[in-house]
Amino acid sequence: MNPKANKMNKLPKHWSYQRELLNELLLKSADYKNSLIKGLPFFTTKELSAFEKKYKAGITWNEIDSELSKKGMIFKKSTFRKYIQDRKIPQATKYKKTEKGREALYPSSTISHINFLQYFYRIADNEIIDKLLDSMAEETINAKEAIEGNLESGNLYVAIFHYLRGISFPNDDIEDAINEILQDDTEFRDLVFNKLNKLDEAFNRHLNEIDKLLSEYEIPITKIS
Repeated sequence: MNPKANKMNKLPKHWSYQRELLNELLLKSADYKNSLIKGLPFFTTKELSAFEKKYKAGITWNEIDSELSKKGMIFKKSTFRKYIQDRKIPQATKYKKTEKGREALYPSSTISHINFLQYFYRIADNEIIDKLLDSMAEETINAKEAIEGNLESGNLYVAIFHYLRGISFPNDDIEDAINEILQDDTEFRDLVFNKLNKLDEAFNRHLNEIDKLLSEYEIPITKIS
């Protein structure tokens, strides 16, 4: 069995928190620079910086596909969607209106992330993979950012709002996200859940008070416009 295959099977779960760091490390590596000298279809630092300026307001899939095709990089839309689903590429940040409806806009750095993934899966050997992944060993991230990274909405407040309203989405459940991120520190996890439960109790109490207040206040029907 190819020893490279085991390591290349998938990126570690914490990859999405360190995209920018790993992109930077890869672009500076001798292996990557040698790949460019050999004429392999990857982008230079200058080209990637130009994309971020050109698509500062966001980039569409069609624009991504066009830029990748110019470089000779084959990247299917189905793969793009799968990478987004697996959180290897940032999700759309907003949408813009088009003649056909609306089109998703992705961060201007999206091509940089695709470039990294293409290199990681196609070219990188075990040595450079070890260097890249070891570089993250001393890196930390605060719990809020880590939890938001496990939420489809990417927003702690949105997920808590849904929780308070009793709404649960498979990929945007605040309880699941907290459990997964804080599973190694049950004491801190329980503290967070305690705060969440108190917030839920207060929300329901105030909601009931507002409901009662409004229900008991009578308005002449003729006053309703």
